[in-house]
Amino acid sequence: MKKKEINKNKNNMVIKQNVAIVVLSVIVLCLCIVISVQGDNKPHYTAYNDSMIQIDEVNDLKVTANIYEEQHLVVLLEPTSKKDIDVDVHVSFEDIDGKAISMDSTQATVLIDGKNLVFFDVPELNDDKYVGTIDINIETHNTEDVLKADLSKVIYQETHEVNDKGDIIFHITGQNQNDATILGLVGYIVALKDGNIVAYNSFSQDEVGAIATFDFDTEFHSMSTQEDEIVSVDYDELMIFSSFALDDYRNE
Repeated sequence: MKKKEINKNKNNMVIKQNVAIVVLSVIVLCLCIVISVQGDNKPHYTAYNDSMIQIDEVNDLKVTANIYEEQHLVVLLEPTSKKDIDVDVHVSFEDIDGKAISMDSTQATVLIDGKNLVFFDVPELNDDKYVGTIDINIETHNTEDVLKADLSKVIYQETHEVNDKGDIIFHITGQNQNDATILGLVGYIVALKDGNIVAYNSFSQDEVGAIATFDFDTEFHSMSTQEDEIVSVDYDELMIFSSFALDDYRNE
């Protein structure tokens, strides 16, 4: 009897062990299924959008960026300190696994009381690629060429009209309120909607005399909607600013 009871106990233990193994296997299988399902539910995008942009914080600058017309990344640089600075802008377009699809960089100068724009092409993707993040990293340096002219004294006013094609024609008057000539001036007119750049154009002047005005026209072309309608650019903020200037103090 004792031998039979021992064998019976052994069989019970084996059965319990087998049951435990089966239960654990089922639990592991369920976890694998859950993880797999969660992984499959992760959004897979084949085109970059603004939500993917990540900007590293940087001193002396306010940085905003967005995708422009699905083809370009535009980065707006605004100074937060009273000094001219040179910047190196590095951009990495990554896939869903965090691997770089494309990397690019450019240099620019941001002047006191000025702003600047830099642009990058959005890379095309292979059919088997899904996009991840757009990482923007900016390094700042003290510039060696300090502008003597005060850009806050270069002011702009505009009027505009819309033509039959839906283009917005801007008539801009600038004034150099500095007491010396500016040899060369470059700037931008930028339209924003909800904080995103929706249209821009550049302008330049070869020479602007002291306490002198200058006039120029520029335009934003009309846009096509998904319904193939032609509409004017819709914006809620307009910026007109200087991005680069050269001094001319030959009369000193």
